[in-house]
Amino acid sequence: MNMLVNEKIKVKIINHNMIHYNNIGFNVRYGDNILVFPFQLSIGSNYRVNCICDNCGKIKDIKYQDYYKITKKLKEPYYCQKCVKTIKNNITNIERYGCKNVSSSQIIKNKKKETNLKNWGVENVFQNEEIKNKNRKKIFDKYGDYYTRTQEYRDKSELTRKKKNSKIFDEEKIDFKKYKRLVRSYTRMSRKKLFENWDGLDFYDSENLNENFIFNPAKSSKYPTIDHKISIFKGFKNMINLDIIGGIDNLCITKRSNNSSKSCHLKKPKINK
Repeated sequence: MNMLVNEKIKVKIINHNMIHYNNIGFNVRYGDNILVFPFQLSIGSNYRVNCICDNCGKIKDIKYQDYYKITKKLKEPYYCQKCVKTIKNNITNIERYGCKNVSSSQIIKNKKKETNLKNWGVENVFQNEEIKNKNRKKIFDKYGDYYTRTQEYRDKSELTRKKKNSKIFDEEKIDFKKYKRLVRSYTRMSRKKLFENWDGLDFYDSENLNENFIFNPAKSSKYPTIDHKISIFKGFKNMINLDIIGGIDNLCITKRSNNSSKSCHLKKPKINK
């Protein structure tokens, strides 16, 4: 199971590895430099390789000998350190409780109920009047009439949004849904031409994305996606024609992370109504 990004690695022949490479078909002498595939490296090689986590898609730079050990002689998937902990915890929880999350286990739920019944006389502590009153008092002491103030804050926020026109309001939802669907239709028609003319660089930070298609499109923040330079939201609010927002001149290719965080964009297109 190969989760390595490297195509070939430059290796220098020394006494320590000369026999290995001659045994696998190379005719080498001390001091030679050769290009080898990652799987041709010796199992104790200190050469570093880029490997993809089979769970999250992140790339990690590690020694080949470590990669060989982690994947159990290349027979098992490679997981980064963070994912290994999660996966091991999931396996342990399934073995002990029959589910990945212990909070979903009926055994744990029953234990909590037994403890609460013993200490508070109820299955859930929030069913106890004493606990309820303590929580109410804490909220009142800290915020005063909490619920009234919260509603006042919401009303004020809603008024501010209306003044700034920074939200899709209830009366606009149907029209916005239609507008968005039609813009997506124009975008799909421009998709093929957009990729044909693409230079392989991220529109916003000029990073080369040609190799990023190996990542999981549903999980990785580095996967290339189509972005609207002027967003569909702004197009709707400023009454810009559908063919302009969904047209190729308003489209670009960027990483999913940039697409979901407009504040990081370096280039700000002007809005022409």
